[in-house]
Amino acid sequence: MFLYQKLQVVNSYKEVASWTKRVDLLSYDVLPFPIYKEQHWCIVVVDMLGKTISYYDSQHVENGDCVKLLFR
Repeated sequence: MFLYQKLQVVNSYKEVASWTKRVDLLSYDVLPFPIYKEQHWCIVVVDMLGKTISYYDSQHVENGDCVKLLFR
């Protein structure tokens, strides 16, 4: 299961924290999160330096819930 889908189910980072226990996510400048949704892929990019979260979808569908979930 992918990270985003797992977060949707458990609604808690504690449940998936072990997936990144060997990686310091905060040490990266940019964190891409590929997301599979409704038969196509989109991506959320977290820019740690610019302190922004951007959502990109080739079908131009907005998904504020996705951004909110990853922000938490």
